[in-house]
Amino acid sequence: MQLSRFLLSLRPRSGEQVPSLTVQVARASNPGGTTAIWVRDRLDGLWCDEDFADWYPRDGRPGLSPAQLATVCVLQFLLGLSDRQAAEAVRCRIDFKYAMAMELDDPGFHHSVLADFRDRLAQGDRADRLLDLALARLKEAGPVRERTAAGSAGGVAGRAARCAGHRLHGPAHGGRGQGLVGEIPGTAVRSLLRYLHVDGRIPASLTGAVPSVAGWRLDSLPRGLPPQQISALLAAPDLGTPAGRRDRAVLTVLARLGLRGAEAAALRLSDIDWHAGEIAVRGKGSRIERLPRMAEVGEALAGYLTGGGPRCSATAVFVTARAPYQALTGTCIRAITGRACDRAGLPRLGAHRLRHSLATAILRAGAPLPEVGQVLRHRSQLSTAVYAKVDHAALRTLAQPWPEGGLRGFTRVPLRTPSGLACRARRV
Repeated sequence: MQLSRFLLSLRPRSGEQVPSLTVQVARASNPGGTTAIWVRDRLDGLWCDEDFADWYPRDGRPGLSPAQLATVCVLQFLLGLSDRQAAEAVRCRIDFKYAMAMELDDPGFHHSVLADFRDRLAQGDRADRLLDLALARLKEAGPVRERTAAGSAGGVAGRAARCAGHRLHGPAHGGRGQGLVGEIPGTAVRSLLRYLHVDGRIPASLTGAVPSVAGWRLDSLPRGLPPQQISALLAAPDLGTPAGRRDRAVLTVLARLGLRGAEAAALRLSDIDWHAGEIAVRGKGSRIERLPRMAEVGEALAGYLTGGGPRCSATAVFVTARAPYQALTGTCIRAITGRACDRAGLPRLGAHRLRHSLATAILRAGAPLPEVGQVLRHRSQLSTAVYAKVDHAALRTLAQPWPEGGLRGFTRVPLRTPSGLACRARRV
C-alpha cells in the first residue's frame, strides 16, 4: 500500500539519542565500524526533521521521520541497495538501526515508503535545498573540502559545479560503498551541458563531446580467496554462542557448497536428507537441485541445530538469534559474512566471493570447466566460461613465446586463424 494515499503530518524527533542497547549491540557486532555507523558518528545525521517542515501538513496521521528516510536513501545509494533491500536492511541490520537511532525491535517500514519520499523530494526545488544543507553540514563536519572556487556560483549551473568541486573522503569500510562516493564525472558534465543547452546558455548541445568510459563484457576476473583466508573466515565465529554456531554453519555452506546467499537463507529443515547425505537447494528459476552433503557441512549444521539453538516453530534452517525468530534473509547472510571478515582481519567481502573461491579451487585442482558448472549449478556454459581466465595452468599452454628480443634462429610466420592473422615462431 502506497503511503502517499494518506494525509501525513510531521512529528519532529530531531536530536533523539541512539538507544543505549542499540549502541551496545552495534559496537559489539561491528568493532571495525561500517558506513552506516560512520555516518551517524561523524555527522549525527545529515538532516533534522525540521528541515522537512514544509513537506508535510500540520494535521493528519503521524508519518515516519523524514530525516531517517533521507538517511536511508543516502545509505541506499552508497551500498547499491534497492528499495526492498534497503527496507530489509533497516529491519535486520544493527548498524542501520544505529544510524537511525532506532530500537532493536523496531520493525522498520514498507519499502514503498522510500518511493513516496522520493516523490516528495522531486517537487519544486526541494532536492537543491536539501543538497545545500547536506553540503554545509558536511563541510562543518570535515569530510568535504572544496577544490574549486566555482562553488560560490549561483543557479543550477553553480550548484552543478559545486557538486563536482567537492570531494568526499570518508573512511572505507568495504563493500560496494567505500566511504562517501561522488557522482561519475562524465555523467555530471553531460547533465550540465544538457541543461545549459535547454536553458539557452549555449547554442548547441555539447553532450556528444564528452566521451563515454570504455567498458567490455566479461572484462573482470573472478576474485577468489586463498585457502588460508577461507580457513580464517570459517574459524572467525565464536562457537561458544548459538549465534556463532549458526554463523559458522552459514559460512561452511557458502564456502563448501558454493551456495548463493539467497539460497542459503532459503534452506528448510526438510531440505536436508541426513540418511541419503543430500541437501536440496532452491536455485534460480525456482529449480530444486540436490547436492551431496559433505562431512564438514554436515558437522557444522548438526552443531548448530543440536547445540542449544532457538526452539521455535520456524521451518527455516537459519533463523535470527533473538525472538521473534524468523528466517534469515539475503541481507542477513551478507551481514554474517561481513562480520566474519571483521573478526578474521579481512576486508569486508560479499557472500558471492566464497562461491568464486570454490570454483577457482576446483578449477586449479584439475577439474574441467563442465564440472565446475555442475557444482555451481549453471544453466549455461557461458556463465562458467569466465572462470577459464583464472586457470593459469591451462592458459600457459596456449601462450606462445615472442620470437624477438633475444630469441635467435627464429623467424615470424604469418598464420591465419578464425579471429584474423597471427604469427608464430619457426626455426630457420
